[in-house]
Amino acid sequence: MPSISEIQTTSVFVGVAFIKDEDYIVANCPALELSSYGKTEEEARKRFAEALSIFIEETTRMGTLHEVLTKLGWTLTVRSIVPPSRPNKELYDLFQSGSVLALRPQSVELPLSAVSN
Repeated sequence: MPSISEIQTTSVFVGVAFIKDEDYIVANCPALELSSYGKTEEEARKRFAEALSIFIEETTRMGTLHEVLTKLGWTLTVRSIVPPSRPNKELYDLFQSGSVLALRPQSVELPLSAVSN
């Protein structure tokens, strides 16, 4: 099976909230139910990118990416991949609570084969 870098992909942006939790910064992405953490926002961002890469590679390798994204509320059609709107509300609520230090867009490279399942 080709690696994710050899597969045709499309970019989708999702929101990632950076939340102060005691001595750590947590990077949380409700659209993918994925999070990571670090001592600084930069470290949390880097670790989140690593976790995201592993998530995409493993679900692609196992052939479950389409199923996982669908269960998370994503819309996958022949022409597009759209994250669910629900996490945007969750991110907004977190931001309004004052617990979010920053809200940043994160580009997600998804294999186009995910939409064809």
